[in-house]
Amino acid sequence: MNPFEQYKSLDLSLNPENRSLTVTLMFEEDRPYMSLAMILEIENLVKWLTTKVEINSVLFKSNNECFGNGLNLTDWEQKGEQKLFDIYRRFQRLVYGMFFLPQTIVIDYGNMARGLGAEFGLCADLRFCRNGARIEFSKLSEGLVPMSGGVGFLSTLIGKSRAKAWLLSPFAPTNASLLESGYILETYAEGESPAQKYIDAIANQSPMARIQTKSSQLQAILPELDRALEYEEAYASGCMAFGDWREFMNSKKDQRKPAFKNPREASREVKMAINEV
Repeated sequence: MNPFEQYKSLDLSLNPENRSLTVTLMFEEDRPYMSLAMILEIENLVKWLTTKVEINSVLFKSNNECFGNGLNLTDWEQKGEQKLFDIYRRFQRLVYGMFFLPQTIVIDYGNMARGLGAEFGLCADLRFCRNGARIEFSKLSEGLVPMSGGVGFLSTLIGKSRAKAWLLSPFAPTNASLLESGYILETYAEGESPAQKYIDAIANQSPMARIQTKSSQLQAILPELDRALEYEEAYASGCMAFGDWREFMNSKKDQRKPAFKNPREASREVKMAINEV
């Protein structure tokens, strides 16, 4: 029995010649959202990969032009803040764990990635995207603070100043900025992804030297990644509790501009709650 048959939202293909694994995220047509089932399957795959040192590289891509739009908040609205927070935290731990994988992780973002779709790529060693691709970590327009690596992990990888600009800007970073930061290795024209070229060449590297180099580089940034786990969670949880994300959802239903909470009023509410305790 093929062990990969258990996966329903992932399509897996092993190449014995270059010892690579290609993982395709299988989204529903016109719904490139990450479901809980997909996240659980990625978790299961990562556990399996942890001991598969004979695999040189893993390529993640999508069956859609969009690598992923993150969560569909409509599906999570009735489940409440705690459930939403829990899934974001779970995905944060997943991305963190993937930094430790022995394989070279390659991400092909395609033409677009937002939210969790963008944050998923933080664990990668090599990243590619289409010319003109939109890769967006900020969730401010949705009333949320990124907490699956989109603040702390991103700052560690590309620098705090650049990450701050990407997160606070109302626009996605340009391709020039993505390339200059080193976050994206190459952009490509439609149908000309360079990912396979890199995967074939990785097979010619010394596996031991590759794994040790990756482990050594991880040690250099590990303290910052560990710290990010804590402060991302704290600030994201605090923001989520104020309910601006629900106001965003309501405004979409009513086809109006969201009336986000005034920070001064929010501060008063917090003080009143503290005084009542």
